Order: sequence, then C-alpha cells, then structure tokens
Amino acid sequence: MNPYEVLGVRPSAGSDEIELAFKGRRSQYHPDRYAESDAETQEWATEKMKEVNAAYRILTTPELRAQCDQRWTRQRPKASEPAELASPPALDFASALLKPAWTWFHDKVYAKPNIPRAKFDGAKASYAPAVALEDVLVLVDDTLFGGAREGMLVTKDGLYARQKFEDARYIRLDGVRSLENGASNRLTVNGAKFFEGAFVEEAAMDLLANRIRSALKESQGASGESKASPEANSADDLESLHRLHRRALTEMRNRLGESTLVIDLLIDQQMQSLLAFSSTLARKAKSLPRRAQGPVDAEVAEGMLPLFLALHYFSLSQLPDAFRKALGKDFTGFHEVSEAYKHAYLWHFRHLFGRPVAGKEDDILTMALAFFHRDGEGPADLRLPRRQVLEHTLTSFGLHPSDADGLVQRFQDLATAWIPKLIAFLAESD
Repeated sequence: MNPYEVLGVRPSAGSDEIELAFKGRRSQYHPDRYAESDAETQEWATEKMKEVNAAYRILTTPELRAQCDQRWTRQRPKASEPAELASPPALDFASALLKPAWTWFHDKVYAKPNIPRAKFDGAKASYAPAVALEDVLVLVDDTLFGGAREGMLVTKDGLYARQKFEDARYIRLDGVRSLENGASNRLTVNGAKFFEGAFVEEAAMDLLANRIRSALKESQGASGESKASPEANSADDLESLHRLHRRALTEMRNRLGESTLVIDLLIDQQMQSLLAFSSTLARKAKSLPRRAQGPVDAEVAEGMLPLFLALHYFSLSQLPDAFRKALGKDFTGFHEVSEAYKHAYLWHFRHLFGRPVAGKEDDILTMALAFFHRDGEGPADLRLPRRQVLEHTLTSFGLHPSDADGLVQRFQDLATAWIPKLIAFLAESD
C-alpha cells in the first residue's frame, strides 16, 4: 500500500494537506454512511476505511513516514539506470482505464474488482441484460437507495446507461468519436447526451469522463486508429490548467491556514466544475485572433480566472438572507480569502507560462466584485439581471446556453451545500 495514493496527496504534502485529505476520505468511506447498503458494500467500505486509517497513521508518524519514503524511493528506477530499449506494450482499454495508480473513491462509482454483486444484478436486470460481471470495468449507481437500476456501466467493449423514465442506451467503444463531460452531471457521446446523473457528484462524473477519454486515447492511439475527438487529444495539453489551480489552492491554504474558513473547499469544488469546460474554452480560444504568443492553454487560463471569480462571488451573493444577516459585516470578508486565491493564481500563472496575464489585476477584481451583491444592491448597476449577464458571458466563451445555465446553478448549489461545512467548522473552532 502506498499511503500517498490512498489519501491522494503528494509525496511532499505537509501536515495540513494530509489532514484535509484524511477528513475527506473518512467522510467518503466511513461505514456509517453505508448502514443501509447491502453487506458486500458495507464490507467494502470497512476495508477502505482501514486502508485510510493506516495511511494516515503512517504519514503522521515521522518514523513510519521516513521508512515509507525510503521504501518507495528504492522502488523507483534511478536516474543513472539505462532506459529500456523496447517500447512498453500498448494497453488495452480495460488496462488503460483501471491503472493501479488510479484510485476510485467517489460515492456511487465502483471499479473492478470492487463492484458489489447486488448493484450489478440491478443494472443487468434494468438495462444491460447481456453483460457478464467479469466484463464490467466501472459501475455508476444513480439511484437514491442503491438499487443501481438507473446508472451507467463501462465494459471492455462498450458503454451502457439508463436514466429514470428514459430508455436504455448503448454504444460500442469503437463507435465513440467524441466524449465530453458538461454541467448537470451530463456525459455526451458523439455530440448527443448519453447519460445525466441525478444522484452522482459532478466531480465523480468529471473524473470518469476524463479517464474514459484517456483510456480510449491510449488503447486506440497506439495502433494509429484513434477515433477520439480533438477534445480528447487536447486533454493532456490542458493539464496545465489543473496544475495551476492546484498550486494556487495549495499556496492559499499554506498562507491562510484555518483563516480560509473552509472556503478553500468551496473554491476547489467550484473551480473543478469550471475546469470541466476547459476543452470548450480552448476551442473558442483557437477560433479567435491570438492576443499573445504561446500555448492556447495560457489564454484559457487568463479567461478562466475572471470567469471563476464572477461565478464564485455570484454564488455567494445568492445565499439565504438568514445566513448573510447572521454573519453581518463578516460576510463581506469572504472575498479576502478568494482574493488570496486570485493572487496565488496570478503568481503561478506568471511562473507557469513565463508572462503575466494580459488584463490588469484591478480590472479582474472590479469585474468579479460586480457580482458580489444581488440585483439592486451594491454600487454596480449592470442594467440586466446579474445571472443573465453571467450566462451571456459564458455563452460568449463558447458554452451552450443550457451548459451556461447549468454551470451557474452548479456554483449556487455548491455554495448552498458549503454552508453546513462552514457552520460545523465555526462550531468546532469555538
């Protein structure tokens, strides 16, 4: 067991990052969450929780962590060792999707060999009668009570899905020309909606879509017959956007510590939702006259920051009146944490792309703060409802109107779900 992979942290992770990751994994796997599930699922959650506890103990005990680091360092090939002359064998789709280094830890998403039999039986009876359990790579359970009669199956040959009140869908893998993840937990295949989750976290669907694209690219591209879309082929090129976000988030956490008021969790979830559209933003950027020399992902990163801040501040402005009144003047202090993220983002942008952003920092802040108040409040009068302005801005960046509406709503839903986390944090601090 590699404890860094179990908790999903970097080998250089500090105590704060380890603590935050442990709390997240504990929330995901705690057996109490699966008290109403079948015995197989409860056993799976218990074993996962044991792994998480063991990894946490190792990484928070200096002597054990030192032994762990020494062990994993020894297992890595040394720089002085000659490289293998032969190319590694091409991966088939199953091997590419189920890499040992990839952990599957989201609720309602199960990967081979940890697919509960009862859930598979529910999916098979509902929308995949000809599929055998041994052929299933990933199962998505999109039901409230865990019956899996609605959801999605990824097999070594194709994709199966069914939503409530809709017919079952199926497509062979060799017929997938494009696969995209969008707002509202939507997965589109070849430009048409294939599946839209109702009870699955959007982050889980984003992760699944990205990994399916990557696996298709690896398994089909090796033979020179890749049918993956340009979006799939550019996924690696846009990895710098995710790296930029992670660096900015980590620096903000290190600088503010507990002063982040767990807004860091909200920022992370909301930015991940926006990053799901990075391929769409990149397509739009390529269609416009280039403003600066350099990779297109730099231009996407430039546009993404003010978009994120506007969406983020708008979601805060829509929180319930009772919550805003309870915080009083402290409510406006939230933007200080978001400002710290913005500063870290701008600093790492310069170092990642070798130049500063084209826009002025004050202009970015002014535009973002225009959405910190509700319609009819604050100093900025946008003439049109703020939500309408946001959706229009998103469509000008290349998003479909339905995706723009879904993304704005997603930011609001995440902000609403964040309130109990903040209240719990404040109570624990007192």
